[in-house]
Amino acid sequence: LPASTDGLAEYTAATFGGQMQGDLLMAAWVNSELHRVKLSPDGRSVVEHTTLATGLQNALDVAVGPDGTIYVAEYGANRITYFKPDETPVSDISVTAIQPAAGPLTGGQAVTITGANFTTTAETTVTIGGAPATSVIVHNSTTLTAVTPPNTAGAKDVTVTNSIGSDTLAGGYQYAAGGGTTPPIADAGPDQSTPIAHNTHAHVTIDGRNSVDPDGFIVSYEWRENGVLVSQNAVDSLQLELGTHIFELRVTDNDGYTDTDDVRVIVTQTAENPEPYYCFDVDGNGAVNSADLGLVASVFNRRFGQPGYTRLRDWDANGTINSADLGGTAADFTSSCPQVDREVRAATAGMEQFQNIQAARNSGFFQGTPYIPGQGLHMIKGPIDSQDLIFEAAAPESLLYKPDATRPGGYRLAGGMWVIPYSKTTLPPDGFSTNDDAWHYHDGLCVWGWNGSGYTAVAENTTEQWCMQRPGNPIWMAKAGWLVHLWNYIPNPKGRFVEVNPNG
Repeated sequence: LPASTDGLAEYTAATFGGQMQGDLLMAAWVNSELHRVKLSPDGRSVVEHTTLATGLQNALDVAVGPDGTIYVAEYGANRITYFKPDETPVSDISVTAIQPAAGPLTGGQAVTITGANFTTTAETTVTIGGAPATSVIVHNSTTLTAVTPPNTAGAKDVTVTNSIGSDTLAGGYQYAAGGGTTPPIADAGPDQSTPIAHNTHAHVTIDGRNSVDPDGFIVSYEWRENGVLVSQNAVDSLQLELGTHIFELRVTDNDGYTDTDDVRVIVTQTAENPEPYYCFDVDGNGAVNSADLGLVASVFNRRFGQPGYTRLRDWDANGTINSADLGGTAADFTSSCPQVDREVRAATAGMEQFQNIQAARNSGFFQGTPYIPGQGLHMIKGPIDSQDLIFEAAAPESLLYKPDATRPGGYRLAGGMWVIPYSKTTLPPDGFSTNDDAWHYHDGLCVWGWNGSGYTAVAENTTEQWCMQRPGNPIWMAKAGWLVHLWNYIPNPKGRFVEVNPNG
C-alpha cells in the first residue's frame, strides 16, 4: 500500500449495476490519493488496483454513503471532498487507431490501441484477426496496451470488447511474412521551432511513428545529429541547446531495406511570436465581434475588485477597463479564433476566481515554493507526483503569484502552471495547440521549510542526501514533473509560455 494508508472503506452501494460492490477504497496520506481495490469473488485476493483520484491534500479517511457517494477527509485542506456517482449510460465504445500498425506473423509485438470508453483491464478483451491479444492493460478510458498474437499474413481487424460493447477497426493491423521488395518510407515529422524551456535548453519531441513500410513493417529507428546516434526509439524526447539542429531518421524494414528523412529543429531564445494576449473573445463563442465590444463597453471604467471587472475584459491587463480595452477588442475582430487562443481563454476563465490568493487557499491550493523573481510564487494543488496525465487548459494544477501590496492577500495573480509527472511519461506532454508551449522539468528539486500552509524554500540540482538534511519536512524529487507556465495575467515579453517572465 502507499505510505500511511489510513482510511479504508468497503463500497456497498448498488450504483453502476453493483460493479463496485465489495471493492475496497483506501485513502493514502503521503501520495494524497484515493485508491480502489477490486477483490476476487471470495475476497481472498486482489484482482485489480487503480487510482480513483489524485491531487488531494493528505487524504486521511474515506467513507461511502448509501447513494454511492464517496467522501474523503482531506486533513491538509481542512475539508471533506465528495465524489458523486454519475450513472449516465454510455452506449458504445470506439477503436480509432493501433500503433504500430504492422508486425511479424509470429506476433509478440507491443501495441498501443486508442479509442473511447475503455473500462477496466479485468473485463476487457482484445482480438486481432480473431485471435486474442495477450498482456492487455487498460491505462485509461482512451488508451490500452497489448501484445499481438500470431496470425497469417494480411490486414486484420482489431476488436476491443468490454461491458459497454464492442468496436472493430477494420483491417487496422497488417501481418507481414517478409520477402517484400518495397523499401519503407521514413517520416521524421515537420520542421519545428520552440523557445528555451528552462535555463539554456528546450525539450523537444522527435517522432518517427508516421514512417511506414508498404509491404511489411519497420524493425528499427535510428536518429542521428551530425552522424552521432542520439536515439533508437520511434519517438523520443531530446534536450537541446540554443540554435538549429538537423536530425536524420533512418528506418529499416523487416526485409532489410532502409529509408531516411530529415527534420530541422530550431531552439530560439524567445518565442517567435511573443504575443502575450489571446484572441479577445469575451463571450466564449470562438469569435470576436460587436457583441464582445459591447460587453467590454458595459463595464467601462470598472477597476480590479469592483463588480463587473474581469480579466476577460481587460485587454491590456492594467486592472482597469478603459479605451485601450475597447481598441484591443475592436482590433481582434475575427470570425474564428485560433485553437491555442481558445485554450488560453479557457485557462483565463478558469483562473479568474483565484485573483485573490486566499481564494486559491480556500480551494485546496497550498504554497509549493516561495516567491521566485521572474517565476512567481507557486500555489499548487497536490504534490507533483500525485498529478494525472490529463492536460486540461481550464484547470491548471498550479497558480503563479507576484507580490503586490495593492491586491487582496498581498499578491497579484500572474499566470498558471500545468503539471504532468515525469514518472508517468518521459515525453513532453501534448498540451496547448502550439510548439511555443515550452514544457520543462527540474532535476534534483528540493522544497523545505514547511510552515503549516506551505513550503518557504526551494532549490534545484540538489542531492537527496542534502535535501533530507533541510529543516521543515523536506521533499526531494529526482525529476520534478513536466511543467509549462502560462503568463496570461501578467504578460511575458519573451512569450506567454516561456518559463521566466521579466515582469513576473
